[in-house]
Amino acid sequence: MRRLITLFLLLAATFAAAPRAAHAAIGAPTSWFAPPANVYEVLGHPDGTIWVGCWPGVYRFSRAGTNLGPVANFVCLSMATCPNGDVVALDYVNRTVHRFTSSGAFVRSFALTNVGGDGDATLVTDDANNIYVLFKYNGPNYVLPWIRKYDEFGTQLAETGPIDVAHGLTRIGNTLYAAELYTKKILKFDLNLQPQGFVTVPEPSQYSYTLEADRDGNLLLTDYYSHELRRMTTSGSVLETVLNGFPGWPGYYPFWNPAGTSQAPDGLYIAADPEHGFVLLFGAQVTPARTSTFGAVKAGTR
Repeated sequence: MRRLITLFLLLAATFAAAPRAAHAAIGAPTSWFAPPANVYEVLGHPDGTIWVGCWPGVYRFSRAGTNLGPVANFVCLSMATCPNGDVVALDYVNRTVHRFTSSGAFVRSFALTNVGGDGDATLVTDDANNIYVLFKYNGPNYVLPWIRKYDEFGTQLAETGPIDVAHGLTRIGNTLYAAELYTKKILKFDLNLQPQGFVTVPEPSQYSYTLEADRDGNLLLTDYYSHELRRMTTSGSVLETVLNGFPGWPGYYPFWNPAGTSQAPDGLYIAADPEHGFVLLFGAQVTPARTSTFGAVKAGTR
């Protein structure tokens, strides 16, 4: 027995002395629900609903997971909220941007012209109702990505590119952020699409995938290879990470290939898990220092 106690104390001392990263690794989601089709995009709307983009279909859900009904029946990989609460959604197959009211009523559409490859793209909006579209590296022509700026009716206002292979695009204030897939860079542009430098994504990043902004002006970045969801500052410091359940890290929710992410104005974090077909909800805890965390329970540090 004495030997066992000694061994236990040695192991405990070794674990305590091991270096730990400065950011926290957060545990399981507080709740989740399964849409009727494979989910790729989520949007936490200011009215408290959750918009879900599927392959195919656009749906509105309550936070309890109640399906409030279909909005449209097209393949949707990207959505964004307009200043008045309307939602713009990208039609992957028909290369079209559709606009809906917050209750799901159709408003108008405009087609994306002179697009190489298919309609795989990401869009964001600004406070003046302009729409920015990142056309991804995809399709039979293997066209390198570029970014275009449109007004709300579809008139093209600006363009920049090509850039390296990229998937994620978001806006914080007057700055656009575009996550390149392989370079470990997040490019910065002003609202006229003029380059403003870049942010380096720290290790262990592999393939930066989707990119969103949280309500505190931080970045939500998913990694396609390591299956992680990170919350980062705009200077590249990692604040928190949702991990993928590697062996030896008990208590972590095992989601794979995380896709769309969003944060509602009241702090609820939302993530799309296309591998398992779930929309994951992470309740936000906000300290006086306004440091938000994913999940109700911290499963430890990494």
